[in-house]
Amino acid sequence: MRALFFARHGESEANVTHVFANRGTGPGLTELGRRQARELGRGLASAQITQIRTSPLARARQTAEVIGDLLGLPCQPDEALREYDVGILEGTVGPVQWHQYAEMERAWLLGAEWDRRHPGGESYREIVARFEPFLRRAATHGTGTVLAVTHGGLLRMALPRLVAGIGPGFAHGASIPNCGVVEIVPADEAFSCRSWCGSRPP
Repeated sequence: MRALFFARHGESEANVTHVFANRGTGPGLTELGRRQARELGRGLASAQITQIRTSPLARARQTAEVIGDLLGLPCQPDEALREYDVGILEGTVGPVQWHQYAEMERAWLLGAEWDRRHPGGESYREIVARFEPFLRRAATHGTGTVLAVTHGGLLRMALPRLVAGIGPGFAHGASIPNCGVVEIVPADEAFSCRSWCGSRPP
């Protein structure tokens, strides 16, 4: 495999309303999100993408379909790419809930509290455990580039534990904009980060 591109989906209705919507299919893209997806697809035209995998959530699937139409490639859903389950925060909105969300991510990344979870949601250990097999499978894809359309929270949480060069402190403070791309390259049994949304992690 030449590389593995992880792309966050385009702007969604959930991004606009700030609601937690990580179960089921969730809301889809806004018109801006569709434009972002088209721009990303055009930007990837020379990247030798040979396979597109996507989270089953509507905002990711629609992003992948727009890109797939531009590149002439089908999109294959994969549950491993779904955004992580926030339990009782699902369907809620407000500063208190977003503070709870941020504090949990801090405990996971900086406090190593891997078994904590929002009630009814996934623990950090479970998030990494379901994501790692996807990363390993993608590395055996062949000589092309795999594009995985997924979610910012999943990438910020899982990649620091599986990819060299992405420290927990960096990931906690980093953001991935809509249709931002993190480029990962395999090296023997390990992985390294070539680019985080256009820059290299310190």
